[in-house]
Amino acid sequence: MKAKTQYNDFEGTIAAKVISDGRDTDSFDSLLLSKFNNFDDSRYKCIGMKFSLGRQNTDIIAEFICRDLSSNQYVKFLTQEYFDLTELFDFWAYANIVIGKDMDKVDENQIIDAHIKLSHV
Repeated sequence: MKAKTQYNDFEGTIAAKVISDGRDTDSFDSLLLSKFNNFDDSRYKCIGMKFSLGRQNTDIIAEFICRDLSSNQYVKFLTQEYFDLTELFDFWAYANIVIGKDMDKVDENQIIDAHIKLSHV
């Protein structure tokens, strides 16, 4: 599965750090159980999530991708309500997003610092 938009102007990746404040949040299942009362973790094993947001508003549409243990197929769950950005961070403590053109061809170890801090216009 790969992130995409209608025109795929930019592509990238995201990595996230699990919240480590003592809560049982080391899996998407535990997060779903804590936020939604009708998630059946005896039947479904959540392996990840997909989310979309746009510049028109700050509402985030979330889908959770799970394996149905009874049929051994992948299924998706949509949330009835939108998330906001703050709620999205209930799922992880920190996220790193890389997006652009041909970013998969860049070796991060070969990037040098321009020593210039960009400022707003």
